[in-house]
Amino acid sequence: MSAIDTGSTGERRFGLASSVQHVWDEFPDGIESGPASRMRAQLAEVLAGCHPEQVMDAQLVLSELVENAYEHGRRPLFAKVTVSRGLARFDVADTSTRTPCATCAERAQHNHTGGRGMLLISSMCRRWGVTVTPGEGKTVWAELVLGDGDAR
Repeated sequence: MSAIDTGSTGERRFGLASSVQHVWDEFPDGIESGPASRMRAQLAEVLAGCHPEQVMDAQLVLSELVENAYEHGRRPLFAKVTVSRGLARFDVADTSTRTPCATCAERAQHNHTGGRGMLLISSMCRRWGVTVTPGEGKTVWAELVLGDGDAR
């Protein structure tokens, strides 16, 4: 997995008008614990200065979106987080046009271990959605409010 830090502007205090972006553009054939762990650690670095609970929430959102792309999408994958004005925006793209469903979890059987990811994203994030580009794939995005920023 390769990561590209596109830099930051302003202060690294996310309630202010700062802007930070981090991109993951290469993923191994599986999102096993090593690459996933590195991705979460890199996200924690991007969110330095945020409350630890906010960092854990952001790590969960990113992990869930990437895992969904692995399980239901097609390679190659691309993931990006942009933090600005108290808001973290996650974009995860793959080459499938199959879109996720937040209500699928409500129909899942009680003994199923999967199928609840987008319901979790929906409950944690300010909003989420899918942008489909015909012939190219889709990008699933989610916006998570960080602290007392002006993103609400």
